[in-house]
Amino acid sequence: MKLFLDLEEVLIKDWYDPYCLLGKLDIIKSFCKQHDIKEAILFSAAVWNKEDIEVFNTEIRAELEGILSITLEPLKMDLAFQKICTNSMISIQHAKFVTDIFPINPKRDMFLNHILLEYGKIKDPEEFVLFDDTVQDSEFNQGNIKIIFKNI
Repeated sequence: MKLFLDLEEVLIKDWYDPYCLLGKLDIIKSFCKQHDIKEAILFSAAVWNKEDIEVFNTEIRAELEGILSITLEPLKMDLAFQKICTNSMISIQHAKFVTDIFPINPKRDMFLNHILLEYGKIKDPEEFVLFDDTVQDSEFNQGNIKIIFKNI
């Protein structure tokens, strides 16, 4: 099982007021213990590029990892977005925001596309879980991939 976490309104209030949301962190920590998860990947537009990752690493990461008792690895969302655009044959000049490609459920649809692009050819069954405040609890299955969305 691979765990992905949104940052704003899930782990912290927001980028500019990054206090920890302890109630939600307790839920995630319990989930990690239950499933023996040691690492999670940040899947957040707040951590869009390498500059944002540097801010996250120096100002936010240590406190969250200490509370959750797991390692957090930020995903370079700008590169993931660019790859989805390229795969969809959409010009990056015409799609500057996730909502330009996925207007209805941007986080859900970007996550789905990211997982299918990155892991679509895996041979062994794998589960991918995303905790996010903008998704509804749901599941998606394709081949050996099971994607689980958890609203928090």
